[in-house]
Amino acid sequence: MSARAGLFSRRVLFWLVTIGVISFLGSIALMVGGGGTDPGARYGGHPDAVSAIGYKAFVRTLEKLGAPVVLSGFSSAGKARRGLLIVAEPRLDGWRAQAFRALLQAPRTMVVLPKWRGRPSRANRRWVGRVGLLPRANVEKVLNLVVPDARLVRPQRGAAFYPSRFAASPNLPIPQLIRSRRLQPLIESPDGMLAGVMIVRGRRILVVADPDVFSNHGLGRGDNARIAVGLVNGLRPSGGTRGPIVFDTALQGVEKKPSLVRSLFELPFVVGTAGGIAALIILLWAGAARFGAPRRARPPFAPGKLTLIENGTRLLRFGGHQREILDRYRRAVLAVVAARMHAPLGDGPARAQWLDRVGAARGTAERWSALDAHVDDVVGDKKAPDRRLVEAARRLERWKREMVDGS
Repeated sequence: MSARAGLFSRRVLFWLVTIGVISFLGSIALMVGGGGTDPGARYGGHPDAVSAIGYKAFVRTLEKLGAPVVLSGFSSAGKARRGLLIVAEPRLDGWRAQAFRALLQAPRTMVVLPKWRGRPSRANRRWVGRVGLLPRANVEKVLNLVVPDARLVRPQRGAAFYPSRFAASPNLPIPQLIRSRRLQPLIESPDGMLAGVMIVRGRRILVVADPDVFSNHGLGRGDNARIAVGLVNGLRPSGGTRGPIVFDTALQGVEKKPSLVRSLFELPFVVGTAGGIAALIILLWAGAARFGAPRRARPPFAPGKLTLIENGTRLLRFGGHQREILDRYRRAVLAVVAARMHAPLGDGPARAQWLDRVGAARGTAERWSALDAHVDDVVGDKKAPDRRLVEAARRLERWKREMVDGS
């Protein structure tokens, strides 16, 4: 092989570049145009849906009232350990039935039964074009996983509800109710109950029969908004003043537990994966006829960012700058949290008290004022071992995650 010969021929290089450009443009087009998610989850009973049968207005209402709301696509029961888990209109096809049973193990769970099935509008797929009642058997399948002896009731007329603790009456033109001996009724009519609660091995489970109390088209009707907020606050810890409100979205087909391998084979990343596989095939085909250029000798120092980071770390440790690094990291963490949470300006006690109140509302494991004082002690201790410095940095990172993403 001459010194001027390249690794690839012009034809192979042309196809590699072409496949790369097509894969890149295809991925961009799919990201802009959508795809890869279940469209029904966006216009149906999803907490982020703006259609008539979505829950966007209810989520905004809770946020306006100061309640921390989390939309969770995985590990929802763990995130709601100190708050309330809401499972709205779950889909039970395939693996989701077993996942639904696992969610019922949360300390406090609200299950909103499905009622409507719809089709997206042609004008805007985020809207619903046509709706109809779900078959009774589909709804009872969800209901009986929670309360085996319960029965679904759909009166032919509007329901007249008995007075309840909410001092309000639901407004439901087409009510959907349930009957069960195991549920203690919270809102009841002669035809059945709209909401009932039961305690199973210390866990509180609230079943709401009709989603129209929470949905975008029904929330503003009559006293429905007051009842919806009252049901949520009545099930939250400390009378509705503590803990996050976690909406599970995994059972609606929107998200699953993050997986890099699975993402590579889902839109829009599957286009890039296909392009990479095709490029690998061409590479193997091109290298089959020859071995390519001679392999160069390895340099004495490995190139790349990792080498620079390792050398920089050794120099900082040799110079004894660990405490200064921890102090800078504390300031960086505080800046990130303050920007994300829109904290008041300044670095005085008022700002620390504000962060403590927000942390208490979000259920953080510790408060900023105590954590800040602990870091001061560690930074001020010139004989502090590396173990204490690393432990303090980990506590800062955990506090930041809980403030930004919820406990």
